[in-house]
Amino acid sequence: MLIVDSVRLHFKLGALRLVDECGNLWECDLAFETRPYTHFIVGGGFSKLLLARRVCEGTHVMVGAPEVGSNHTLFFRVIRL
Repeated sequence: MLIVDSVRLHFKLGALRLVDECGNLWECDLAFETRPYTHFIVGGGFSKLLLARRVCEGTHVMVGAPEVGSNHTLFFRVIRL
C-alpha cells in the first residue's frame, strides 16, 4: 500500500476512477512500479483528462478520497493560480 498525503492506494489496484471538479468521470489504468523508486503509473483516460483540464507541468492539483471505504475513486481539483 502506498500512502500519498493520507490517500491510500493498494498496489494490486489495477484501475482508478478520477472525478474532476465539474463532475466528469475519468477511467484510468493504474500500475504499481518499484524501480527506480516506488510509484504508480497512471494511464488509460488520464492523458485525455490532462488535455481536457489543461493540466501541465507545474499545475497545482488537489486530490481527495472518501473518508471511509476503498479508494477506487479519487476526487481532484485543478488549482489555477
